[in-house]
Amino acid sequence: MNICVEPCPDDNVKKIISSAYKYGCERHIYFTLSTEQQINQFKKYAPKISVCADLNSISIEQATELGCEKVQLSHIDKDIIEKAHMNNLICVAALPDGENMGIDTVITV
Repeated sequence: MNICVEPCPDDNVKKIISSAYKYGCERHIYFTLSTEQQINQFKKYAPKISVCADLNSISIEQATELGCEKVQLSHIDKDIIEKAHMNNLICVAALPDGENMGIDTVITV
């Protein structure tokens, strides 16, 4: 399950993570985050929960360096998908039409 989180203070991050563990869903969720600060926060407090970098604001290189397991694309770009896969990143697409060209997970909005 994808949980998109807006930037927030450490106390809120801890509450979000605490809820994930409280309900036993930490292995079934991942957090989609849009800033390096957020990724570092979530990796610090919940290193076992997957993190997905929003490619609208984080590059594939940054996602890899920050230890993300996934990247979220807002449009299909075969070159970006191949580059992400070369960096062992799972591709998640948030697309209005559900188009699929090698995407690992599709979220329709």
